[in-house]
Amino acid sequence: MNKPTVNPNRIWEHLNNARLVRYLLLFALAWAIAQVLAYFETVLIVFIFSAILAFLLNYPVRWACRFIPRWLAVVLVFLLALSVLGGLMATLGLAAISQAQQLLQQAPQLLESAIALLNNIQSFLKSRNIAVDFSPFEAQLREQVVGILGKGFATIQSMLFNLLDLILSNCSTQ
Repeated sequence: MNKPTVNPNRIWEHLNNARLVRYLLLFALAWAIAQVLAYFETVLIVFIFSAILAFLLNYPVRWACRFIPRWLAVVLVFLLALSVLGGLMATLGLAAISQAQQLLQQAPQLLESAIALLNNIQSFLKSRNIAVDFSPFEAQLREQVVGILGKGFATIQSMLFNLLDLILSNCSTQ
């Protein structure tokens, strides 16, 4: 099968100044939209989650409206959802805190076992007449573990605060 060859000169015939300016403007528009979305990211996330929550809570409210007035159904469903979400957050938050405490308690032991493994590898390589020094790697490993633990706990803390902010912002809009 013969493939048709693309003549490089024909490509340049299709690109003129108007098309190049159009492509440049489309690229600039996409960049501007990305910047606006990044600027309003927090607000958009809160509104999107609030809309999803309102949509999901509308079903039990409609069901409860058959038996009680709408305002009472809204209040009851909202309080029930808030208590379920609070219970889940407390349960999962306490479990996460417990796991984090255990990780902090076992982190030095895990680090020492990793360094002992490095020393075993170094002695094995030395027995094979391969000279390798892992001491700079050990120091870097210690720094990396501390940095990863710090970032992990900061991320978990930020997620919990954002969830709390989402709940409180929904409470203030209801």
